[in-house]
Amino acid sequence: MKVFLQIIVLALIFAFFIYSSAVKAENEAFPPSMDTHSINLSDYEKEMEYSDSEDLNYEEDIQSSSSYEKDMQSSPRNRGEDNDLVDYVKDNDWLAKNWIKEEPSRLGFGIGTFDTVHSKMAPSAFAEWRFGKKFFGIVAPMAGIMANTDGGVFGYGGIYGDYKFYNFVITPFFSIGGYSQGGSKDLGGIFNFHEGIEFAYEFDHGVTAGHRVGFRFGHISSAGINKRNPGENQIMFIYGIPLGH
Repeated sequence: MKVFLQIIVLALIFAFFIYSSAVKAENEAFPPSMDTHSINLSDYEKEMEYSDSEDLNYEEDIQSSSSYEKDMQSSPRNRGEDNDLVDYVKDNDWLAKNWIKEEPSRLGFGIGTFDTVHSKMAPSAFAEWRFGKKFFGIVAPMAGIMANTDGGVFGYGGIYGDYKFYNFVITPFFSIGGYSQGGSKDLGGIFNFHEGIEFAYEFDHGVTAGHRVGFRFGHISSAGINKRNPGENQIMFIYGIPLGH
């Protein structure tokens, strides 16, 4: 009997120990209901604040994107209006207003130096014809011949354009041609490019109306096509005469 009672007491103590351990483990895993509610509420508020912040950032991104699109659309370069040179000239008033689209064809003459400030520098002269009406209102054909006192001759054909500001005219040009060396500088071969720019003053009254006087800076080279490509530069005093009115 005594042993039975001892067993019962030990069983009760063991059961109490198991119960206490279980309650302790449950409290550690699940905090009291009030604290759990407080934690859940805090997490919810944080999520709401994060959501509001995301919405605000999204609206700012939309506004920024809209502003960027407006800026892009307001720029002529980004409206697709300058996809080619024709549209660029037509859609830019500052350029189109002063770009000469049509005028009488003209003859041009010039005297100056060939291979300026180099070892083969020689007196030179040229004669040139230019068609007056510009293709697409931008460029027109030209053809000419240049010769120097050492026997070098260069015949060429190409395109040019005129930009006029008051009575001052700027004329860039580009051409290709054939070069006969004679006793002049060796440019490496027959085929060469000829490009340059003119600055001239155009008279607007009297018998010289439409005539131009100015300077030309030119360059001839093969752009590396010929094995040798020394190139040469010219500085010319020019005079232009319109053919008609």
